[in-house]
Amino acid sequence: MRKGRKYAAESMGIFALVFAGTGAIIINDVTGGAVTNMGVGLTFGMIVMTMIYAVGDVSERILILQ
Repeated sequence: MRKGRKYAAESMGIFALVFAGTGAIIINDVTGGAVTNMGVGLTFGMIVMTMIYAVGDVSERILILQ
């Protein structure tokens, strides 16, 4: 059962990373650069930080980063 929780935590983290990060890139493109590269980078960083706090205790591996 513990292994299933780890897989679910990793899946949730990867989904959030891809969804929010790709969304920031697309919004940046659609708005003509209103988000900027710094905003896209901050989006990815904030998602990684949020997922570490949210599921870090369940999954010892943090979003496949080792």
